[in-house]
Amino acid sequence: MAIRGADISGTSVRGEIGATFRPGEKSNVTLDLNLSGFAGKKQGLTGGLSAVFHI
Repeated sequence: MAIRGADISGTSVRGEIGATFRPGEKSNVTLDLNLSGFAGKKQGLTGGLSAVFHI
């Protein structure tokens, strides 16, 4: 079976930003936010949110 070759032509750009928040000085919770995007031959946007509970 023939397999087509990889096409690496074109331009791509990727960026990412994130932040960590603690709602209060004595809070047991930390929130992490992130957002990434890419543009070029393929385009997209992805992000995430996580909460960490400190015991």
